[in-house]
Amino acid sequence: MQIQELEITSLFGAFERSIPFGTHSEEEQALSLVLLHGPNGSGKTTSLRMIDGMMTLNFDVHRAIPFGRCVLRFSTGEEISVTQDAPAAPLQVEFGEFCLQLHPKQSGPLEPTDAKVVDEFRQTFFAVTQKISFEYIHTWRQTPSGFLDEEQYERDLFIDHYAHSVRSPSRRRLKHPGSHLADRVAKFIAEAQVDYRRFFRSNEPDFLSAIIQRLQAGTRPETTASNLLNRLSTVRGQEDAYERLGVERDRWDFDLARSFLEQLSDPASTEGLSVMTAAAEVLETRAREQKLLAERLLTFERTMNSYFRDKEIKVEPRKGFSITNVSGENLSEDSLGSGEYHLLYLMVAALTTQRRGTVLAIDEPELSMHISWQRRIIDSLRECSSNASPQLLLATHSPDIVGEYRDYLVPFGNTDELRRE
Repeated sequence: MQIQELEITSLFGAFERSIPFGTHSEEEQALSLVLLHGPNGSGKTTSLRMIDGMMTLNFDVHRAIPFGRCVLRFSTGEEISVTQDAPAAPLQVEFGEFCLQLHPKQSGPLEPTDAKVVDEFRQTFFAVTQKISFEYIHTWRQTPSGFLDEEQYERDLFIDHYAHSVRSPSRRRLKHPGSHLADRVAKFIAEAQVDYRRFFRSNEPDFLSAIIQRLQAGTRPETTASNLLNRLSTVRGQEDAYERLGVERDRWDFDLARSFLEQLSDPASTEGLSVMTAAAEVLETRAREQKLLAERLLTFERTMNSYFRDKEIKVEPRKGFSITNVSGENLSEDSLGSGEYHLLYLMVAALTTQRRGTVLAIDEPELSMHISWQRRIIDSLRECSSNASPQLLLATHSPDIVGEYRDYLVPFGNTDELRRE
């Protein structure tokens, strides 16, 4: 399930806005990018906030801003719409069989007796859209989180990452904001090893099927004990290399396998070779899965360090990552400059992208960034989300952000400012 289009009529009583999202199958592996560009007051940020409000079912922005109708359409054919016939009139929200009247000034239904229906609507909507991981990265995130109002931080973090849960935010306890990006990376490392297909596109076959086919073939494997030993040595070497990233090695005894293979001198040892070939194929399949995670982590590490001049980021399994200065001293996320923190936030969001259904809506990604950083930001987001297909929606004033991606531009108003002298 993907977002397909946002349509807004009479925004601020003046604008008609339509934002088409690129939707692609996994086989296409095409870039899904939307760049909103236009002058201040043209509705770029408001459009992102309206999508965020509809995905989290928080319609405060719709209550505060004049508009006619706002529709968010999905690739599966479903859509959610919000309509306000006149200023201060009730909001009418429609989704599937639901048609609700919400209070124009505060959260909740227009009539208290409709509270049960609203709860049913919320549960239904979140169940239908649970495959979409939506994150709205707004401009206050450029500031290191230690300087944020903690109550606001907790509310927004809950909305961003747990929108599809009907639990109350007050039930979720969060650590101090100062380390939440590192915590997020650590969580990703753990979860990606439990269900790697959630985060990575892969055509790897079912390893059980491979074993059964190998054993049922009944013919001598076209390999040798020496070749199998080399293959297993390669797997063990990869496991050693990736261990520092927190990629857990499989529990198998390389020395035992080596000893067994070295004893397979009889050319007629078909059964032994068949079993060990099947075992090698299983371990190689797991190694390819582990490589997907390791390569994305290494890309994140390499990308961040290509931006930083006097600091180094290193992935660490339990902490997520560490930051050190040129003297080797450990630094906290809060100690980063605003541009550095904002960049780190964006790259962590890309790193933890799910294979399908992730939407990153980023408001003014260029804030506090040097022009040279702005020119690289889209490429870096793509690299850090390798083997996944996120939908990227960026609202920007920067021609350097747009760069070579003009084909993905959705102009909001006069875009003459894109042309640099």
